[in-house]
Amino acid sequence: MSAQLKHSGQYKSGKKGGGATLYTTSPVTMPATTTTRATTYNFQIYDRPGATLLASERSQLTKELRTLAESCLNPVPNYQCLSAAPGALDDKVIVVMRETQDPRRTVAFVSAVYLQIPLSGTAEEATTVLHTGLTCIMPGSRRQGMVALLFFHLFSYLRVQPEFAHGLWMTSV
Repeated sequence: MSAQLKHSGQYKSGKKGGGATLYTTSPVTMPATTTTRATTYNFQIYDRPGATLLASERSQLTKELRTLAESCLNPVPNYQCLSAAPGALDDKVIVVMRETQDPRRTVAFVSAVYLQIPLSGTAEEATTVLHTGLTCIMPGSRRQGMVALLFFHLFSYLRVQPEFAHGLWMTSV
């Protein structure tokens, strides 16, 4: 099973609510299989949403992510983008995958954390490291290549960001 992935490197910036910027991509259609119907998905990328969303929008995003996480994790940890802490979304880049037919239905997300790592013991000489720490996919939608789609959108987005023109260190568990 494979989706046709075509990407121009262009991300459409949109204003949401109180002026927060988020990025959307062209829809991707996953072909039908013997157990699933063909479905089209939209992807939204939230880059440092804690610094750009209004408090009510941060709360709504966290609630949306926690609702999906409840179907994947028991118990849902108060960790990463699922945390209720005030600054929990400040250093995250989150890709959210939703069904086009029902945009309220979040099917999957990946949340990565920007870390500042000192190169020689001083904050002035820190480099950004991205830790791809948390991925959740609705149980009925797994084993359809969604992890690849989530990371494709994450990496495609990061690749065109000026601050990472010379590369980006990454970690994963």
